[in-house]
Amino acid sequence: MRAFKKWDAVEYPLPPTTERGPVNRDMLSQRKHAWRAALSWLEKIIDSCMTVDVIQDVIEKELREEKEELN
Repeated sequence: MRAFKKWDAVEYPLPPTTERGPVNRDMLSQRKHAWRAALSWLEKIIDSCMTVDVIQDVIEKELREEKEELN
C-alpha cells in the first residue's frame, strides 16, 4: 500500500473542506478498495502469463479501453 499512499497524498493533499468538497476525502476507504482490486487483478494476470510482454500488452489494452470510454 506504499504506492497507494504516495499516489493518494499527491492526488488528495488538502483537507476535504478545501479540496474538491468533503466527499473526496471521505472516499478514502473506497479508493483503497479499488487499489486492492487493481492489484488483485494484476496478480491474476501475472499468474496466468509467462512473459512481461504479455502482461504489458494486457495493461496497455485496459488503459486504452478506459481512455476510449472517456472520449
